[in-house]
Amino acid sequence: MKQAPLTLRRWRRVEYERLVDLGAFDDDEPVELIGGQLIVAEPKGSEHATGVEMAGDALRAALPAGWIVRGQNPVSLDDESAPEPDIAVVQGSHADYRDAHPARPALIIEVAESSLAFDRVEKGSLYARAGIVDYWIVNLVDRILEAYRDPGADVTAPYGWRYMSVERFTPPSSVAPIGVPATPIPVAALLPSPGRSSAFGDSLRSGPGSYPEGPQAVRIDDMTPDPAKLLEEALKLSPESRAALAASLLQSLDEEVDEDAEAAWAAEIAKRIRELDSGAVMAIPWSEARRRILDR
Repeated sequence: MKQAPLTLRRWRRVEYERLVDLGAFDDDEPVELIGGQLIVAEPKGSEHATGVEMAGDALRAALPAGWIVRGQNPVSLDDESAPEPDIAVVQGSHADYRDAHPARPALIIEVAESSLAFDRVEKGSLYARAGIVDYWIVNLVDRILEAYRDPGADVTAPYGWRYMSVERFTPPSSVAPIGVPATPIPVAALLPSPGRSSAFGDSLRSGPGSYPEGPQAVRIDDMTPDPAKLLEEALKLSPESRAALAASLLQSLDEEVDEDAEAAWAAEIAKRIRELDSGAVMAIPWSEARRRILDR
């Protein structure tokens, strides 16, 4: 006797959102609604988490006022999809989305390792069908940035659409979002550097100490608990990686720091990086340099 194929129950977004409101899903196993199906999200390892934070920092530094970065929050893509991309860039303010999730981000970014094939094919087709004009994948497997653009119909794609243009970028190149008045972003600022643990990584994992300047100052100081070790590790990096390190330190500045102080701190970082190859010794600690700059 011939068996009839099983019928899958496809969920509508309004049904899914109701289940979320009722607390039907376990926080330890996050899910996304993709094309009417509930998909368990990729486990977030330390490198994935680092990539997400780096992408968010790089975009916030590049975007002008009137644009915000949302991290791992739902997008109301269509009636049967509510994905939670790692990064979504939207216009407006956070308060604008108090009552409803955004539907058409100007840029979506997924940081991919074990989910690379799914993000390329399934999510790529879904985002193309929804008219997302700019979709990036931070590819942690091949350590490149993939930019997907120019969505178009394709009956062979999972959701009937795909991106007709795919560009791949590696450090030291930069890439700018389309449709967003942002400055170009160095690819190195989006990719966690492999093997950059040792003393530098140990210092990051050592935990915060006691800082009299308050929580806003902790982020930079916590990254440089031992300036000598930081410079020693930076000397082992390529020039591109050293530039990315300087950029990551700059991006960790509090957003309320004025532009002049921010530029001065950037210059101080650049000076220290340039001193590496000449073997120059720091005259004052980084924390003191920062205090002098911000107190001017």
